[in-house]
Amino acid sequence: MAYAVARYRRDSDEAAYRTYVTEGIRGLLGGGELPSWAELVRPSRPAERMTGRQLADSVLERLAKLGGDGD
Repeated sequence: MAYAVARYRRDSDEAAYRTYVTEGIRGLLGGGELPSWAELVRPSRPAERMTGRQLADSVLERLAKLGGDGD
């Protein structure tokens, strides 16, 4: 029984932390709906034609449009 109680508390703490982080990110992005990771990194050109720097610039541009500062 002690295991079940400990597991419940751990799961509750993890859920609270995930909510805290999500709300923090949402606040940094201006309170709007959070984009999925795929939406942030989806390149506008085929990936094999983009250098690493071009991909990073693309992600930073998308973050800037969402209100992030890219730092």
